[in-house]
Amino acid sequence: MADQALTVRRASSPLITSQKPTQPSGSSPLNSNLKAKSETLIENLSTLALAIGEPLSAERMVMYVRAMSDLSEQEIEYGFDRALKESRFWPRPAELREMCTGRAASMTDRLRIDSAWAWVQWYIKMFGVPAFGYPAKDRWEIQGQMFNGRDPERAIKGCAMPVTLAITAPFYEILVTVVPEIPELVSRTLVAMSGSVEMGLTRLNEDTKVRTGLDGFSTKDSAFVRKDFEEYCGRCIAATRIPTASQINPALQLTGNVASEFPMPMAKAIAVRIEHSGRAYKVRPLSFEELTQLNEVGSLPSHLYEEGIERHNRSEENTRLMCIPTEFNAVYRDIYFPLPPRRCVEPWPVMGRFTIESGDGARVVRESLIMAAPQKQPRLGQVFRFTSMPKDLRFDETKHFYFDLNTMRLHEGVQHEGN
Repeated sequence: MADQALTVRRASSPLITSQKPTQPSGSSPLNSNLKAKSETLIENLSTLALAIGEPLSAERMVMYVRAMSDLSEQEIEYGFDRALKESRFWPRPAELREMCTGRAASMTDRLRIDSAWAWVQWYIKMFGVPAFGYPAKDRWEIQGQMFNGRDPERAIKGCAMPVTLAITAPFYEILVTVVPEIPELVSRTLVAMSGSVEMGLTRLNEDTKVRTGLDGFSTKDSAFVRKDFEEYCGRCIAATRIPTASQINPALQLTGNVASEFPMPMAKAIAVRIEHSGRAYKVRPLSFEELTQLNEVGSLPSHLYEEGIERHNRSEENTRLMCIPTEFNAVYRDIYFPLPPRRCVEPWPVMGRFTIESGDGARVVRESLIMAAPQKQPRLGQVFRFTSMPKDLRFDETKHFYFDLNTMRLHEGVQHEGN
């Protein structure tokens, strides 16, 4: 076997020996990124072997490269630098991976599953379980009371218990936590568990409650649903490698340029006026004039003033953009039969349901919009290009408002006299 041995020299070291590699004929070349990563691993393994005095054969080197090829180059450099400074003996692949990622290999998935479970429990506590087909509602804290709704007025109105609020102050500070997007790992796990995100959240919400007595539930339900979540979450992790491995590297997180995989948004403070009208409360943000006046007299905190000015500027910009003629694509989905007009003297034209896309087709502007069709029998999936101001893309069956693709204008029905 001595005549088949090949010495791989690095820094004049005779410690690294390997069998002469053979490449099968007709094999495709390695991907450039994978090849570069393999070269980085081989270089670092050679350096570490030289420092520790470990004979490293080509077969062992291939095994180490295979075990660590899914790590980023930044993690590899970080881990081998630790191994060079801290290792007294030659590390095994699992030990090297631990140095590269900052966590034991056997604990990485476990910690991700625990984080996903904690996040989904926080989500249910904050926003509840949305009804099927409807988005979750933001969380509002108003004068120490918690509400959920699209806006503060609807949140207060939808409360099952009587609500009493103070209304005499010039302004009140309220907090809103906007519903975050569900992380991909949590979404995949819920779908795998129950078929949809909504059904998965419903199951978690019901089974994690500690119930006794007539309800027929016990604490075992909580244990069972946690076990199912762990099992399905583990399968989802195994099916898809986390795209940014630096998220599990504490050393890389210290740089501050890595976003959390399970972010929990912070509540935002807003200055509002609260008024009582009849049986309902009206909650509105302070106007620009009110913000300016309260700021001049020094009664409005700076963070509320800055948020109000930013919101005002954002509203002005949105209003301007809504009035700019823009090109869109209308993709025909199916025919729509509106109710017969009751107060309008005009009959309905041929109506259809469309998906509205941007002019370049890169994004969906509206998933569904009812409009007057440009032809009597459009084909399914047929695309119609048109130009309109975004504010005109609306439909109101009661008021007989609709956008007409024939005239490319918003049509307002003529009402009966006296209505």
